[in-house]
Amino acid sequence: MENRFFDINSNIYLNCIYMLSILSKSNETISIKRLLISLYLIKKPIVCIKFLKRSSKSTFLKHVEPFELDNIQTEMDKYSSKLFITGFNEALLFLISNDIVSYTPDSINLIKASKFKNLKLKILPEDLIYKAKYVNKIVESYSESELEIKLMNYGEKNYE
Repeated sequence: MENRFFDINSNIYLNCIYMLSILSKSNETISIKRLLISLYLIKKPIVCIKFLKRSSKSTFLKHVEPFELDNIQTEMDKYSSKLFITGFNEALLFLISNDIVSYTPDSINLIKASKFKNLKLKILPEDLIYKAKYVNKIVESYSESELEIKLMNYGEKNYE
């Protein structure tokens, strides 16, 4: 567990911070699949910029550190999907168990719970909130199936 603190894919606390920033800029409800895709995009700015128009890319990149675009974790994406899903699940369970979000099993949607509204989200890094805003715009612009196809196409082009 100690070594997992440095792994951005499976670190429960880091994933919770990412999820909270995404949720802070999303609607009252969000599907689990959209949250998963949003988490992927916010953690992988190199993929996120593929969805942006040329005019938006430079503005978005002002909020991205160079190490976020080019690092060993990014290069290892094709091998780390299991860790990413595990980290997502653990963070989601943490948020649900602490009544920060709740879910509706019939529609598989997450709902911001009362504790979410009481969180002091202003302490989250501004750049992260900015990226979350962009990611939410991207995710809301496409259907879930369109997002999946675009992400699969990106993966095929980059991991052949």
